[in-house]
Amino acid sequence: MLFSETAAFTTTAHGYAVRLPKKSLSSAALKNLNYHVIAGGDSFNDTAMLMEADVGIFFRAPEAIQKQFPTLKAVEGYGDFMRLIKEALK
Repeated sequence: MLFSETAAFTTTAHGYAVRLPKKSLSSAALKNLNYHVIAGGDSFNDTAMLMEADVGIFFRAPEAIQKQFPTLKAVEGYGDFMRLIKEALK
């Protein structure tokens, strides 16, 4: 099942207006329906979704973001990404 979250909100960070999708709501809604949620993302705007998911995986995320969220697994290649997804499905 594919799920797309298009809702967004605007906040301010360091004087800049930042528009962030409410991706974490997607993970929470699917978990509420008893789905096992595996999420992948590559940027700061994905972190709430990844943290809310049962398994969150950074895919080709900048090192600085990975360091801010050391509890999330991080991979660079498709093979490693797929391996973590398969492990999470066991």
